[in-house]
Amino acid sequence: MNVFDYLFSYDGRIGRLSFLGGTIVLAAVQGLITAAVDPVLESGSAIGIGGLVVGAILAFWANLCLQVKRLHDRDQSGWRLVVSVIPLIGWIYLLVVLFLLRGSDGANRYGEPESGGLFAGGFAADPGGEEAWSSRLAERVAPPAEPAPTVLRKPAVDRRPSGPRGFGRRGQA
Repeated sequence: MNVFDYLFSYDGRIGRLSFLGGTIVLAAVQGLITAAVDPVLESGSAIGIGGLVVGAILAFWANLCLQVKRLHDRDQSGWRLVVSVIPLIGWIYLLVVLFLLRGSDGANRYGEPESGGLFAGGFAADPGGEEAWSSRLAERVAPPAEPAPTVLRKPAVDRRPSGPRGFGRRGQA
């Protein structure tokens, strides 16, 4: 996937790490655009303001495409982003879905899972995939030799006092 398709296309899927990397890069670009607002607005240049508006629209579009691709990785429609119009509840839902929850395993209706991506390399890349990682982990952790014996316990005995003694006597005047 090239940079243009990564940022400006709704097609495909991206994993959590690629989404996080793209979000950080876009936040940095949006921060630069915001820093450029003050001098441009003071000068009153129509070309500067027009460029600023175009840059903001492109950053918004790229952010929207990243979010849709992340939802595709979870096998959900991009229309699920409409939930963000619900204050607080929608934002928390999207925060959890986009950043915390894992994508669906294998191919789904939006394509194959991401294999590498722009930001998926480095420390998070596992050369053998998750299956190889889990098998290596299973080799390191030895299973118990025998299951622990089952302990049979006696049923609990009711140790409350019986009869008309104690607090809360009923039926007595």
